Amino acid sequence: MMLQSFKENPAAVEMRLELGQGVHSVEVFFGGQKRLLIVDTGSADTAFPCMGCTQCGHQHANPFYTMGPTASYLSCADNTKRGFSACKSCGINDTCKFSEEYVEGSGWKASKVQDIAYFEDRPDLTANIVFGCMASESGAFLSQRADGIMGMSQDPDAVHVQFFADGVTTLRGFSQCIAADGGRMAIGGLDVSLNDPTDTMVFTPLRDTAYSYWTVSLETISVGGRPIDVDSSIYNAHRGCVFDSGTTFVYIPSAAKTAFQEQWAAAVGANSSLATYNDGGDYHLTPAQLASLPTISFRFANDATMHLPASQYMVKAFADVYTATIFFQDFAQATIIGASMLQNHNIMYDMDNSRIGIVRANCDGGSALTSVALVTALGGDSFTPEWNWAKLFVHLPSLTGFVLGVTALLAFTEVYAAGTAYWRSQKSNNKPMAEPLLSASPDMGGFSYGYDVELEGGFALQSA
Repeated sequence: MMLQSFKENPAAVEMRLELGQGVHSVEVFFGGQKRLLIVDTGSADTAFPCMGCTQCGHQHANPFYTMGPTASYLSCADNTKRGFSACKSCGINDTCKFSEEYVEGSGWKASKVQDIAYFEDRPDLTANIVFGCMASESGAFLSQRADGIMGMSQDPDAVHVQFFADGVTTLRGFSQCIAADGGRMAIGGLDVSLNDPTDTMVFTPLRDTAYSYWTVSLETISVGGRPIDVDSSIYNAHRGCVFDSGTTFVYIPSAAKTAFQEQWAAAVGANSSLATYNDGGDYHLTPAQLASLPTISFRFANDATMHLPASQYMVKAFADVYTATIFFQDFAQATIIGASMLQNHNIMYDMDNSRIGIVRANCDGGSALTSVALVTALGGDSFTPEWNWAKLFVHLPSLTGFVLGVTALLAFTEVYAAGTAYWRSQKSNNKPMAEPLLSASPDMGGFSYGYDVELEGGFALQSA
């Protein structure tokens, strides 16, 4: 038994990760029915097909979910009361209807349902979880093996937040340790037995933005120890730098590509056959050539650094052919730290202390959860981000909310003006009151990145 704990003694829940089509999944039981769900730190909602869905794929790992005696529909009134993502409409008996669309066109429509849930390795720790009972799905969802997706952002809808709210865990957060063949995840704690004993976890603060993603400040990128000449504002613009386990690879704004190429050529040699870096391009590499390619380093705020070796950004396609998977694209208006970079690190997503912890780790850890050391009280730096007023207005869902928001904004403007006058007179703290408002999606509902699936013959970006 890895940890003696029950709901009367809140703790942490650890489970194995399963490697799927370029993403990692976990087995969760809802109403006693097994679901294989993609773990996505870049979105909030959990959803999977339910019995009666006529527009859902039939290649999923498990039969469609059937509502049993422990399940019930969530009403629009209860949804609002509990602070979950807004309903798109209210059906019969006030049932909350909602939907999600992703970057490349995949999506689903669902009704909100609540049922008893637990993870395969800890059936003794249960929570009443709200999720989406899909009535239809499109795009990548139709053909994937996983039954659905499990959102793990900072929203109230996220599974780890619901486990905390239901008294199962004592920490609003979770850790994820991704390996090439699977890995582990712990909700409400950190398994320190996976950590590299020669390394120490370093924390980088979360940015307080208008979004609920795991957004941090990326300060520099280096190629073989050579910093590229790009202002950090490029990496942190728009939706910012996001840790997203549901995206397979790393995506950097295209404005950084030229400077990256300059340092790449300097690192490998201007006359080398490998002097040009082509994202998504194929390279014929011997083992020695692969080993000689530069390590790409990412330094975040508070001097937290992650190193991406060539073995993680050059992905073997077949034989001696490798594909370069650090991409320079602007499709998501963000810098995305995907699973290929998170691999071989124990990452702590800590809402309570507004931070992400990073430490090198052996995420394989064997197939059985026999040697673990779960920690729920974490030390190290903690951060309290300055409140961003933009977050309040982004989440006001209705016209009433809009009117209240305008009223509050006018009141805040008066208070802010008075406060500014006082501040100037005292010549004290010159820290800005709030971050600039980031662009929100047209429906003010935020933004979901999705995941990549590895397709035969190459890689195709599929957001879901």
